[in-house]
Amino acid sequence: MDYDVQRPAKHCVVTNREFAPGETYYSVLLAEGDGWRRADYSAGAWTGPPEGAVAGWTLRIPDAKSKKKSRAPNDVMLRFFDELAAGEEKQDMRYVLALLLV
Repeated sequence: MDYDVQRPAKHCVVTNREFAPGETYYSVLLAEGDGWRRADYSAGAWTGPPEGAVAGWTLRIPDAKSKKKSRAPNDVMLRFFDELAAGEEKQDMRYVLALLLV
């Protein structure tokens, strides 16, 4: 199953103001017709998820000076992936880790 979700717009859907470096903003995923629409809100315009929101998350625009975060080395993630194979209760975590490895 493929989902086509737009990348962050980097501006608020309410105020149309561009987000500044270091600024926290909120994103929601809305079902629209046969697809999905992403909406990004500045902290000042955020009043909670709009009706019909399927998912939501909080993000922060990176500072120009901030270092890029790196993931664990692939061999570490693969070892963790193997450890998760032992239990059914960790199936969701294993799925997300598989996506990271791809």
